[in-house]
Amino acid sequence: VPYGVRALISSDDGESWDHDNTLILASESNDKDCGYPSVVQLEDGQIVVAYYVHQGMGPFVNPPDSIGGPYAAAIKFRASDLPQ
Repeated sequence: VPYGVRALISSDDGESWDHDNTLILASESNDKDCGYPSVVQLEDGQIVVAYYVHQGMGPFVNPPDSIGGPYAAAIKFRASDLPQ
């Protein structure tokens, strides 16, 4: 704890991965059952990542009377936002 969701970039269709520039998408899940990301690149080059995490810090804090996550999130990047 905490668990999270990370991403790596490949510039050669998955033959190698840029481990020096790991993207941390979420680092606040209170349960190891998190992640399962789906990624798609849109026609305009933007990249959308969807995943889920359980109750944690930041935007995933539960109200006191709730039973806990999971909560879904989606992030949209421009390819130019990513490490080259």
